[in-house]
Order: sequence, then structure tokens, then C-alpha cells
Amino acid sequence: MLRKDIDLIEAAIETGAGSIARQVPRARRCFGEIRGGEDREMIQVDSVRIPFQRAVLLGALSLGGDLLQAAQPGAPDTTSAAAAQAEQTAPADAAPAPENAAGAGEAMADAIRAGTVLTGMTLEQVLQARGEPIRKEVIPPDAELWHYAAGEVAFSGGRVSYENLAAAQSAARSADRVPDEPAATPGTPPARRSGQSVERATVHTPGDGFLALRSDPSIRRGRRLDKIPHGTVLTLDECRTWPEDCRWCRTRFRGQTGWVFERYVVR
Repeated sequence: MLRKDIDLIEAAIETGAGSIARQVPRARRCFGEIRGGEDREMIQVDSVRIPFQRAVLLGALSLGGDLLQAAQPGAPDTTSAAAAQAEQTAPADAAPAPENAAGAGEAMADAIRAGTVLTGMTLEQVLQARGEPIRKEVIPPDAELWHYAAGEVAFSGGRVSYENLAAAQSAARSADRVPDEPAATPGTPPARRSGQSVERATVHTPGDGFLALRSDPSIRRGRRLDKIPHGTVLTLDECRTWPEDCRWCRTRFRGQTGWVFERYVVR
């Protein structure tokens, strides 16, 4: 440390610090008054005249380096500058861009709708995508293995770490298949199958009343087309059960095709 201090003092003197002692009151108290010229100053220390440069070295050693620091008032604070430089150049923890976060959320939502399980999904997201598993196997300390009919999903720390599932059968795929028979819509009787039997039945209404011939197989939706008297013999093309509307049979009466409630016909 002594050699380093001397080197620093000598470097300061060589760069033109010719009046160092004048700038530091504490140095004056140590060295006394300065006498001599600017080029080669001499100083009185304990009744001995010594060159100014040597006095500076002695003073620096006694002051512990305070003389050098005060002699260079304009010197930059390298410690603060280095800290500021490090703060400016240090990589910041960049937050994900909003558009990237939004894109990832949309991709996850699309996967859930498609029934696809992705690595990193939470337990709740897997339940939304594939429903409850057949069996859950807990593996301490924080792992789980869910068993599905289509495969397995492994979790670690509450998120999917591995999945081996067959592709989900979506409703769209099943809708692409040609149905065995067309679905009936209100106002449109179901198509009759080839070879379908035709039955004859007699209208039997309580109190010798009449049976309504309706446009649709429903009391609420079907418009009444005609009244069929008690005892009328009808030809039934087809009889079907409709949700919430029981069983209806399609027939033709007085040139109009419609539906009658099967409860009031006897075969």
C-alpha cells in the first residue's frame, strides 16, 4: 500500500500539481508556509528546508492519502462511474411483450377447445380440454399421472410434463359423417326408409271425439291441419318418438300429410 501511494503522488506531481499544499489546509498545518518559486518550491519542515515534492510524499503518508484526493478535486469518482456503467449495461429482466402473451393465451384457448393437451398446461386446463380422467395416480412429492381411455397425462408441480393421448374426437368430425337417416326438422317429415312397413290403424278417441292432424309431431309446435273423426282408418307411414313430445305417427288424410298422436290410434 505504501508503494502504491507514492506512485500516485508522483503521477499527480508530474501532471502539474504544483500547488497541492496550497489547496489543502490540512497540508499547510503539516508542512508550514511554502517559500520559493513555482518551478522548484522549497518548504520548511522542522527547521529543515526540503524540496516540495519530497514534502508532498511525506505529507501523503501522514495523511493517509487525503492530500492526493484533495489535490485532484476534478478527478472522476471511478467507483460511482463503474456502478452507473454496470447498471446501464446490466441486462434487465425483460417482461414478455403484450402481443406475445396474448398470442400464447389464444393458442392455449384453441388447444382447449380442440381437446388437445399441451406441455405446461395446468390441471384445470387439462380438465377443460379432456374432462375427468378414469383414474388419478399421485406420485410424491409433487407429481401426478392421469389415466384416460385415450392415453395418459403426467404432471409435475401442477403442470403437464408429458402427455400421450390420442386425438380427441371433435363434434365437427362426427357431424361430417353421413347419418343413417336424415334428422327431422319441424315441418319436414323424416324420410321414409326403403322397405319400411306400412301399418293400418283406426282412430280411437275418448268420447267419440276427433284426432288432430298436425303439421309437426308436437302439440306445442304443430299447427292443426285437420280433424280426423273417431273410427277413421288411417295408413301409418312411420312412427317415431320425439324428445318431450312422446310418440307420433305420420299419415295422410284428405290430401294432407301430417302427424297424429299414436296414443289415439289402434292397430
